[in-house]
Amino acid sequence: MTVYKEYLWLLPFLIFACFCTRQDQENQLTKQEKDIDTFVKLQDKDTVIYRSAASRVVLQRGAGDTLAAGDSVYFYYAAYIFSPSGTKGTLFAAHPPDTITLPWIPSGWPDNYGNNTVGSGYYFPGLDVGLTGMQAKEHAYLLCTSRYGFGKGQMGIIPKMSPLLFEVWIDRIVKKE
Repeated sequence: MTVYKEYLWLLPFLIFACFCTRQDQENQLTKQEKDIDTFVKLQDKDTVIYRSAASRVVLQRGAGDTLAAGDSVYFYYAAYIFSPSGTKGTLFAAHPPDTITLPWIPSGWPDNYGNNTVGSGYYFPGLDVGLTGMQAKEHAYLLCTSRYGFGKGQMGIIPKMSPLLFEVWIDRIVKKE
C-alpha cells in the first residue's frame, strides 16, 4: 500500500471534521430528547411511558391483552416529523389517509392494515418499542428521536436526523401462539 506523503497534512483536518460531525449529531439528539420531554409534559396526561427508544403518551386507555414481542398488531396511524413548537409537526403518512379526522376508525376497514409482528424488525426501533405494551383500542402518541427513527439518512420527504411522532390507534392484537 502506497502512502502519499503530500496528502498527510490533510489527516488532522479529516479527523477534526469527523469528530465535529459526530459531536454535532450527539448535540442534536440531546436537543431532540429535551424537545420530546417538553412536549410530553405539555400533554397533561396521567399515563406516560418512557422506554429507551420511545416515549408513549396514552390519550385513551385500551383493554385486554398487552402487546408483546412476537404478537401481531392491527393498527391505524398518523405519522409526523416531530416539531418542538408544541404541535405534532408535519404529517408525512397516515393509514388510512383520513385517520386524523376520525374519532375512531369505522368498522369494516380492510383487515390487511398495519398487520405485522412486533419485535420482528419490520418496524424501526422507536415504533417497535413504542407499540410494545399497548392494548386493543388504545390511542396514544409514540415519540422517538432520530436515533430510533430513520437516523442519518433521508427517507422520502423526511429529512435526515428527524425526530418522529406517531399517533396510533390499536384496533386489535393477535397473541403469539
